[in-house]
Parts: sequence; C-alpha cells; structure tokens
Amino acid sequence: MELRQYEKVLGFDARVMWITKEGLWDESRLETFAWRKDTPQVFSTESMVWPRLLDGFVWGLNGEISWEGPQEPEVWIGLNRPYWAHLKELEQYLDEYSGSLPGLVWIVAVTFVAEPSIMARRNGGLHLGDEEPSFIDPSWSFLGYDVSDAGSISGLTNCGSSTNEAPPHWIADLNENHLFQSIDIADEFRQFIDVQVKEHSPFVICGLYKIKELIPTLPFPNKATSLP
Repeated sequence: MELRQYEKVLGFDARVMWITKEGLWDESRLETFAWRKDTPQVFSTESMVWPRLLDGFVWGLNGEISWEGPQEPEVWIGLNRPYWAHLKELEQYLDEYSGSLPGLVWIVAVTFVAEPSIMARRNGGLHLGDEEPSFIDPSWSFLGYDVSDAGSISGLTNCGSSTNEAPPHWIADLNENHLFQSIDIADEFRQFIDVQVKEHSPFVICGLYKIKELIPTLPFPNKATSLP
C-alpha cells in the first residue's frame, strides 16, 4: 500500500528557530526522549519539543522565559487548533509582528496520513476539508515525519525512548531534524508506539514542511530572564 497517497494537509503554524537544541535539551531529556542524541535539531509537531511562536512565550528547562510576544488571536483559526486552516490568514496575522521578532521564525505546514484503518480508529481530533491550500506544494521543503497523537503529542520525542528495542533501520532513518525520512518506517514506528503507549493511541504519521522564513528586520536584544 502506498501510504503517501493518504497524506493530507492538516494546517499551518509558526515555529521559533532562535532557541537552540542545547537551550531545550539537557543530557537527561536527551537520554529519556531522543532516539538519536546527535542530531543538530529536534523538530516535532509538539510545541514542547519545537516551540510555537504564538504560544506567546517559551519556557526553558531552568525556568527561563526566552520570549513574550503575540499569542493566538481570539478568532476562529480552524478545527485543528493550534494549527491555522488558512495559510494566508496566518501570514497576515504575523505581518504586524515581523519587525519585532527576536529571531528567525519558520512558517510550516503539518500533514497527516489519513490511511483508512487509522481513520476508522479515531475518536475525535484531526479534521480535514477546510485547509487552504489543501495540497502539499512542491515548493515546500520536506523536514520529515513525526508520529503523534490527536493532540500533537509526539510518540517519537515525548513518550520516552527505548533505543535498545529499536531496529537499527529505525535509527538510521532519522534525519538531522530527528524526524523519519521514510513514510514506511514512520508507519512501522507508529504501530510499535501504539502498543507501547496505549493511552495516546491511535498515533498518526504527521509530515512537517517548511514553507517560508520570517526574518526579523531589526536587531532585538536577548530577552531571556530567570523566574524568581
């Protein structure tokens, strides 16, 4: 079965790029949650792994606040919150903040593989039909596949790792973003994590695609502070 034929656009988001892997991942977190420890990035559907710009702030492991900025507007953005259904609406909302961003931001598309047997097991979450655009544009840059539950919690980077149980080809398929390159290997992992973490199943395969960069136009001081 060709899984790629079932890959559909789920929505759009803005993710911060100015926080380094070292700023979010200490040795303990890497040991517990990362299947590969040596990747320069760890990207994910999950905002605790790859912070969202529109969460308004990002918490460091030691209580640092690295950004306080725009939060999600109190308007309809689509059924699949926190993802926006319309790419243009997200871009227009971010336009007014583009000059005051403290660092690089990526606008990304998130997809999921709506394979019939997975869809039959769903009990809420992940709706299709209102996205614009609703197709994967060839100009988008493929970042890799995550495996996540209906709430975007990542089975790959936030449910604990057991690398001694992982077939070597799983680890070999993880790219520099700590995401699967192959949709078929992502599906093997999906079946595994469905059994290992039943409270979050059914997991789905989610693709991540870079659409564009938002580059700050003005220098911005480091706002990182520590909580009292």
